[in-house]
Amino acid sequence: MDVKLDLSVSHPRIGDLRVLLENPAGAQVVVFEGTPSDVGAEIYLDGRAIAGFSGDESVNGVWRVRVIDRKSGQTGTLHRFGLELTSRWD
Repeated sequence: MDVKLDLSVSHPRIGDLRVLLENPAGAQVVVFEGTPSDVGAEIYLDGRAIAGFSGDESVNGVWRVRVIDRKSGQTGTLHRFGLELTSRWD
């Protein structure tokens, strides 16, 4: 299974953010793990290949992206989310 992700998120402190992608079976992969040294106000992924899923689970069903702000006080916006899946089994 090949998974490619398009994602655009803005936030005043992207270092506060953690982004997870969850497949229909409930398996999660960390897509972005912010650190205090991260600067900028946007996470922008365009067709990024996501590794970490086992490949033996169904790609059919609901996929979820979770953007977690690990510190309170500021808010951000999920602007865009797209997913491209390629599977030989489903």
